[in-house]
Amino acid sequence: MRSLLYGFIPTDLPPPNYHAMMNELRAIANIMNQIAQRAHIRGMIDSKKYDEGLEVLKQAIIEIVTAVNKPRKIERKIE
Repeated sequence: MRSLLYGFIPTDLPPPNYHAMMNELRAIANIMNQIAQRAHIRGMIDSKKYDEGLEVLKQAIIEIVTAVNKPRKIERKIE
């Protein structure tokens, strides 16, 4: 109700498997980070390129969470 009073449309509930999918993506990102740390210590990976890929994954997670949870502004037509 508060969102509507401030001019925002509440978002629908995310799909039932949303939280499981997000947990899985976060676990993948964590595993990638662990692999990168080990490989970097051994000099077996292009750490800059790997870090860029990891950052893209993290940004995708943020964008998904924002898209699912952020309420939309109510557009009012002024006549």
